[in-house]
Amino acid sequence: PFSSPQICSSDTLSDDVEVTFPILANSVPTSSPTASKVPIPEGDRCTFCEFGIPDLTVLPPKAGGQTCGDVKETSVSHINGDELCDIIQSVESICCPEPAPPCTFCLGGIPDLALQPPIAGGKTCGQVRQQAAAYSNGDPLCNTI
Repeated sequence: PFSSPQICSSDTLSDDVEVTFPILANSVPTSSPTASKVPIPEGDRCTFCEFGIPDLTVLPPKAGGQTCGDVKETSVSHINGDELCDIIQSVESICCPEPAPPCTFCLGGIPDLALQPPIAGGKTCGQVRQQAAAYSNGDPLCNTI
């Protein structure tokens, strides 16, 4: 997908440092030139957002118009640990930020999941715990639960 140099940055770098995505057509192949279209074994491929990308259309800043989906597609043609893989992985924090921790209900445990607290609207503690798991900590509904 990269047909021209692309600039990318990472929040781990200082603001005045830019990382350039090289023109991939001119890059050194990660497999032998004589090996025609030999796929890179899955365990050796450049990993990028392994647990999914919430929005494939996000445009990481300074990535030259490439979307997170484009970067993910490019990642599989590189070997984990090579220079281009490191550049590609520098935008992971934008494309696939770590999810917020789940909402917890009765962190210390629930002695009786069948108990129905009067303020739970007829729901049991087990049902409230299950409902809480659908939200993240800090979410207003989590705080209510």
